[in-house]
Amino acid sequence: MIRMPKKIKDVLKTLSDGGFEGYTVGPCVRDSLLGLKPVDWDVSTNAKLEDLNRLFPDAVTVSKKLGVVRLYDDTDEELVIDVATYRKKSIKSPEGNIPQFASTISEDLERRDFTVDALADSGSYFIDEKGGKSDISSKFVRTVGDAAELFSEDPMKIMKAYRIVADLGFDMTQSVYEGIMANKEKLDEVKSSRIGKEFLQIIGAEHAGKAMSMIVDMGVLRYILGPEVVDTLSHKEKSELMDLCKNIEKTKTIPERRIGVLMSMLSKKKALSAIDRLGYEGELRVHLEDVAKDLPEFHFCQQPQTLKKFCYEHAPMERTDYLLQLQKAMMIVFEYDIETKIKSKMYLFDQFQKSSDPIFVEDLAIDGNDLMEAGITETPEESQEMLRMLVERLHIEPRRNTRRELLELAKRYKKHKVLAYFRGVSWLR
Repeated sequence: MIRMPKKIKDVLKTLSDGGFEGYTVGPCVRDSLLGLKPVDWDVSTNAKLEDLNRLFPDAVTVSKKLGVVRLYDDTDEELVIDVATYRKKSIKSPEGNIPQFASTISEDLERRDFTVDALADSGSYFIDEKGGKSDISSKFVRTVGDAAELFSEDPMKIMKAYRIVADLGFDMTQSVYEGIMANKEKLDEVKSSRIGKEFLQIIGAEHAGKAMSMIVDMGVLRYILGPEVVDTLSHKEKSELMDLCKNIEKTKTIPERRIGVLMSMLSKKKALSAIDRLGYEGELRVHLEDVAKDLPEFHFCQQPQTLKKFCYEHAPMERTDYLLQLQKAMMIVFEYDIETKIKSKMYLFDQFQKSSDPIFVEDLAIDGNDLMEAGITETPEESQEMLRMLVERLHIEPRRNTRRELLELAKRYKKHKVLAYFRGVSWLR
């Protein structure tokens, strides 16, 4: 038996009172046995979707095709509960996988990929037909059926095996190891963005170093980052990859930062290729492209003017903060002697904040309307360009951030093009 939150017990009771079976299944059971506190709970039942909608009117239907509804706990906003109808293994077809519903919990557990996830607990009965509890005690990753067959049918299960290693620090059985080695090339058949999403969770997990070491030693990194990246690693890159495997667990378990550490050890061309292959988008892609393109420049930003300019060119400020936090992690992973440079940047940022030094256009004491009302500019576009020139000058002379001074400076830039051109130069006397 495992300890369950009250909300889970209530869900199981509602199913039982409605004449249905209900079991907590999968990773939530596994993690509970390990003394961890799951926040994602899966409940399997013989109730159909229409029954679930009737029993749980406040639930959100996650998948009509798979018969899954989602519930939340009003007293614990982190807790998420997915209730799903028993299923067998899906039938593969040209149109996609076709789900097959099952009638018993045993059939449902049979489709689970790994023994440590083929566990079920109703609160009254604990079911372990595949030896999952023993494998948890022994800390083994073992497949429910033949490993080579599983990985051949669905190569993404290879990534799932590494995910269990990364999350729990388990070792692979010989059959799992051999199954991966026999089928790792099939990862090329998987959509790279799916691999990228799972890889991000692996590198961000508690035992990422162990999983990364396995991925590298087993030659699987080639199918994650791409042969054009891994097959051409320089001696320095290979050495830093070994350092990453050894020391990544010493850093905070922040996936977005750790993947940045990996990209930092690659050349610009290789890093951009890996980012494309992994399919990262949005804010994460921006951060990683900053690592690939601009981390060396950021490293040498030690003067107030150059650091302000870098922040301005990489707005919003979160982009620069990401690089600063990344450098802290790099110092740990690669044992770089850059603590002085990091502390210097932190000091400068603190001084910028205390003195309210202007870094961005929004920090100026005037805006585009002020420039047009003063007759200095005629269009919003011209005003924006002038504000950009002013803020670059104030990176050197922050005390000139007053309405009078800025309007006077803008008039001079409007009249003297050469003066405007050299606005970012600090003249020595």
